[in-house]
Amino acid sequence: MAGLWGEIEQILHKSENYYDIYISLFVLLKKHTNDLANAQRHSYREDIKWTISLNNFFDDKNPGDQLTKDNKDWLIAHIPKDKENKLLIFLAQLFIKIDKAAGLNDTEGSVERCAALKMLNTEITKDLGIVLYKENSFMERYISKAKRFKLEKDKGEAIEALQEKLFIQRPIDCDIKTHFYRITDDYIIKRIKRRKDNLKLAIVPFSGDKKLLIIQEETIGDKRYIRIEGIRDEDAHTEHAVAIINFLAEKEVDIIIFPEMTFTDKMLTAVSHAVNSNRGKLALVVCGSIWQDNTNYSVLLGGNGIEIGTQYKLNRFKPDDKEDKMPDHSENSKPSDDKKAIKYKKYEDIDLSSDKRIIKIYDLEGLGRFCTSICVDFVNGDCFDTMVKSGINICFVPAYTESLYSFKENASLIGSKNFASVFVSNYCGKIQKENISFAYLPELGRRSYHELICDCKESCSEKHCNKILIMDFSLDANKHSIIKLDSE
Repeated sequence: MAGLWGEIEQILHKSENYYDIYISLFVLLKKHTNDLANAQRHSYREDIKWTISLNNFFDDKNPGDQLTKDNKDWLIAHIPKDKENKLLIFLAQLFIKIDKAAGLNDTEGSVERCAALKMLNTEITKDLGIVLYKENSFMERYISKAKRFKLEKDKGEAIEALQEKLFIQRPIDCDIKTHFYRITDDYIIKRIKRRKDNLKLAIVPFSGDKKLLIIQEETIGDKRYIRIEGIRDEDAHTEHAVAIINFLAEKEVDIIIFPEMTFTDKMLTAVSHAVNSNRGKLALVVCGSIWQDNTNYSVLLGGNGIEIGTQYKLNRFKPDDKEDKMPDHSENSKPSDDKKAIKYKKYEDIDLSSDKRIIKIYDLEGLGRFCTSICVDFVNGDCFDTMVKSGINICFVPAYTESLYSFKENASLIGSKNFASVFVSNYCGKIQKENISFAYLPELGRRSYHELICDCKESCSEKHCNKILIMDFSLDANKHSIIKLDSE
């Protein structure tokens, strides 16, 4: 008893606010999970009553980010010291009381689109994790899967399993940082709420042009540096992107995902205007990434065409220590040239400076916790571990890759760890006669994948891929369809 009591006293004395206590109790109670379960099972014999109210500590004079010596002494004085069962139950109830003592935390940033979540606990307990929200009802509001569970028991188990990841970002030993945001745009929130029972998502391969990218290469020793200068037929692809937005808006699609490296600044502007002109019909658009100034980034648009955030690619498209081949994208090349094996170590020449090595994670009421992961980032170990430990339950992946094997492996893995759904929109021109994009939804069990198969021969019609995978992402995750955009 002295050992456990000593731990509690140490926690209370070193804590600077209630969220230091909160996260310390969370870790401590997790360590004593079995003891707590036994205590709760036999608690009726102890006639334990809760006698502490924290309401007086959460007011204008003494908000939750302050903890005075009198507060600490008062709490220590009320902690049961006679039996460990009483102490464990007391601590569990104290954790719940702190958890429910206030609403959503104050936020920083633009309230028009999204707000940055700030750490509520102090540096003293940062090594244990980061508290981002003040209340347990966060689970109910933000877990998108919760509204699809058939049984309350299943929902409760899923919420409990995700609690640590949804509240707390555990420290990760890598150079990747995470920034958490809560989407506050009233338009987006209302759209998701209004459509919660028939939410639709579309995966758009977009282009079948084998020579879409204008590539500049520079060889230095055994390394070849690759930079993207733009895309060919920019005007035609811009018209195609706008046509897709208009087409899917009429189909009442809420979320659209484009592939990697298929957008330019000009296309982004045109798509933003198209989304805005369809105001009221879309919620989110994950734009095709743009390769510019040695960066590869995807812009997330709200349903009003306004930018919510930008996600940079964090890793080069191939591991630096592997040799591979690169298709010939020159104007005079022949289809057979793509099969020539020119071996060298190749590098996507993107800026990997620390200020861009950030994964932006968003919480959206009625949808869940999601992020965008550009192509190889989704299969990179550090990036993947960071996403898992950040508690995401939806991942949008714009890709430009010849093989989706490792993507499907990681989709299944994050599905088992976080009950997360993954949506991969891959550039059609990169793959022939096989799966070019997919959606992974763990609630479907053995039939977790919806795949978009490419049956093109030499190229898609007019160098555009007109296939689109649309699925219901609410009540019936098994309902999906593959449609074609009219070539006109």
